[in-house]
Amino acid sequence: MSERLTNTELLFYDAIRNADGRVVSPRELVSLVYGGHGSYQADSIAVRTHVFNLRRKLGHEEAGRIRSAWGAGYYFAVEEIPRVWHGPVRNTAHEMLSAQSRVQAMRR
Repeated sequence: MSERLTNTELLFYDAIRNADGRVVSPRELVSLVYGGHGSYQADSIAVRTHVFNLRRKLGHEEAGRIRSAWGAGYYFAVEEIPRVWHGPVRNTAHEMLSAQSRVQAMRR
């Protein structure tokens, strides 16, 4: 960790990490951290900002464990999923057409 976490960021981190892998919604995070006061839209923006800052301040390994569940919230992954590059994506549609062309050429 290169920078110190603020008290609010630490509360967000604890709330996400202590959920045992369960997705925690932004509304639930606001309730846990702020006591549920304020508008949902403003709270949602605040949650995204705090999670962004939290990920930035945590080390690479720990930051990679705070995952987004799109449209649902955040969760803490127990195991880090390795981010490995597997080479370029193959154009399977092109390969299928080429294979079909070769088969048709053999049949002639």
